[in-house]
Amino acid sequence: MESELSQQLGRLNTDRARLFVPDEQSASTTPCSTSFTGSIPSTSLTAASSTPSSDDESTTPCCEIQSTPDRGQALFSARRIRPGTLIFAEEPLIALSKELEESYEAIEAAFSALSKREKKAYGALFDAKKSRMSTTVSIYYSNCYSTESFVGAQVSDNTLEGGSCIGKLSSRINHSCVPNVCFSFLPPSLAHRRGQMRFYAIKAISKGKELLSNYDKSIFETSRRRQQKYLLHYGFRCTCEACLPQTDFWTRSDERRRAMRDAVSSVKGLEKKWQKAFEEDDATIQVEVCRGAVVELLELQGLLVKEGLTAVPLANAYRSLVKWSERGGLDVHQWREKELEVSILMSGKKSLRSVALKQVLDDNISG
Repeated sequence: MESELSQQLGRLNTDRARLFVPDEQSASTTPCSTSFTGSIPSTSLTAASSTPSSDDESTTPCCEIQSTPDRGQALFSARRIRPGTLIFAEEPLIALSKELEESYEAIEAAFSALSKREKKAYGALFDAKKSRMSTTVSIYYSNCYSTESFVGAQVSDNTLEGGSCIGKLSSRINHSCVPNVCFSFLPPSLAHRRGQMRFYAIKAISKGKELLSNYDKSIFETSRRRQQKYLLHYGFRCTCEACLPQTDFWTRSDERRRAMRDAVSSVKGLEKKWQKAFEEDDATIQVEVCRGAVVELLELQGLLVKEGLTAVPLANAYRSLVKWSERGGLDVHQWREKELEVSILMSGKKSLRSVALKQVLDDNISG
């Protein structure tokens, strides 16, 4: 077990080389400026320049809306974008708590409270025409982003965690199973009256590339299963590199995702084994189980990087490595640092997750 663990740790540096970790400048939470082509209402963004470079990125718009032949109006990069860049931030049109988001009446009421201009922008958004729903409700469920993972989010004067929100510009971002941007949410207590929707580049994006996020929380499903689900719920077929047949990436994608699922399943099984050893006060078995879980999680980490899933799933893998390493008496500092690096990459330094992680690291240093 020690030998296998050492080999896995040795591979970590090789895999980590594929994941860009932003430095102090490129991880800036200053949004890019944004331009628009086509008929879309202007969106309230905090217009500011990004970190300047040799080709004067500060004067070049970061992204723009373009009409596509098969995906409606979509968001594209207007220049090259560095990993960790805050591409844009906007106040949601509607933000609801977890309790209210399930109420059709609450969605209709929130829409009725919008201004005439906001209603027009809302009505122009994609509608998957979900059955037994009004157009207003169908548009909301076709475009909303979950805020459930953003702990402590306060929405519409409710302190319930979770919920969802919908934005004018955010709704123009199409789906990819291998995304290049990541959604983050700042609650009203840290932003505006409805909170703030934010999108960060999680990998280098060249000029002219479409900006794509992942609508799906289930990252372990095969391409066939994903296609069936997206067609049923959203009315589209995904054509990303993980779904489009006959590409080099596609030939290995399903295999990697099955291996990810197996690794997570193994860790769940080890959790039960550890709990039993803990109850029986068997320290030897506990340490053995912990080391086995670390090996599985390191394998998962490598697969996530190869698959390009370098945002939330990778941060969660590092969080699990902290837990199991701590249980097994192994060093946890490196995993906390890596989780913070990914958290800043995908959600900035001001996100609740990043702030909490930084506080833990600082406390450990001072302690």
